[in-house]
Amino acid sequence: MTEAQDFTPAEIVVGLDHYAVLEPMRRLVREVASQRSITADPPGKGYVAVRPAVWGNVSAYFHKTYVDVAVSPGMAEKLHRSRGWKLVKTNGETGFVRIDADALSDMGTRDLAVQTLLAAVDKSEAGTAYEGGRPKATQAQTNELCSTHFLAMVGGRCDACE
Repeated sequence: MTEAQDFTPAEIVVGLDHYAVLEPMRRLVREVASQRSITADPPGKGYVAVRPAVWGNVSAYFHKTYVDVAVSPGMAEKLHRSRGWKLVKTNGETGFVRIDADALSDMGTRDLAVQTLLAAVDKSEAGTAYEGGRPKATQAQTNELCSTHFLAMVGGRCDACE
């Protein structure tokens, strides 16, 4: 069996190494990097700040044993209630949920964490209201969430269900 190609950018690997980020967190980054173009700020604040490579706000803050993921407030609340992920903070445009490395040993939780981080990268790339991204930010907040995948359903459809 061959190992899948690792698309994790070097600047992210440097940060993960610098903070000795645990392997479950690294697998999460690898999976997202295989599906989205991401980058990171230089290490120096106790975490690796991952964001879309082209431009956008930070999508997730990777610490040694957990990650705080920036999603819509509604999605953060739903993940907190349904999955027990810690609701770190929320405002009118962004909610942060904390996913612990230990929780990623469960395949279903890991898959949901990947989908959540992908949604966070997409949200970051779309921009916030003060960056001119209000239509996309509003859409991310008001779309109904798929009860299985916790992804925003556009036109009443979940892409992951199809």
